[in-house]
Amino acid sequence: MNQYCSMRKGWKPLDYMFYRLAELFVRKDGSQAIRAIVFLSMMQAAWLLSALLPLAKKLAGQAFLDEHPHFSRTVTTPVVLVVIFLTYQRYSYQFYKIAEGWRHKETRLQRVLRGVIIFLALVSSLIMLLIFSSIRA
Repeated sequence: MNQYCSMRKGWKPLDYMFYRLAELFVRKDGSQAIRAIVFLSMMQAAWLLSALLPLAKKLAGQAFLDEHPHFSRTVTTPVVLVVIFLTYQRYSYQFYKIAEGWRHKETRLQRVLRGVIIFLALVSSLIMLLIFSSIRA
């Protein structure tokens, strides 16, 4: 049995976010869904960096930050690249397999509520990243 058929029992938020984002771009991207992968990667990277940047700045100390003004970029770039790579490995060419777990199986209300949750997750991840990246150690 296909692993995606049983997804409704255990709701997997990242898979669902990928499904909904890829659904927007499937006509242009096809099964590869590269735009959905980039959106999801940026969201995941923002969540991760909103936790890592304040910790890294705290550990580095103010003197180090004054000497290295591009410290945040040094931490951010590898994290973003790794997240994009891992997300690409997980979701590339998987849209149709993942979609069969949800397509025509949600009520209209579930679809709208989950869409709102995805939108709020995207907005909150960006807000958290902006707030935490501006914090000095």
